[in-house]
Amino acid sequence: MGVSRVVVHIERLVLRGVASGAEKAIAAGLQRELQRLLASPAGCGHWARAAEAARLRLGPLPPAAATSPFALGVHAARGIDHALRSQTRGKRDG
Repeated sequence: MGVSRVVVHIERLVLRGVASGAEKAIAAGLQRELQRLLASPAGCGHWARAAEAARLRLGPLPPAAATSPFALGVHAARGIDHALRSQTRGKRDG
């Protein structure tokens, strides 16, 4: 049976070095990209296996993320996806 619903709760998003007033556009990019990533069966599956991630550190984002606050949110979502994929690979292999 496949996963029918995934709920993502981000309690706190720490953004260092971001221009004041960019928060809403960053959040919009983050939300839209997370929705896109979770829409695929593969994406939804590894997120469901991750269960709860207490903390994810993404590290620096690529220069392309600096093109706009929205793009920064998109790249942050991709970093979250990558971190969760790495986390679930470790659980599955270990």
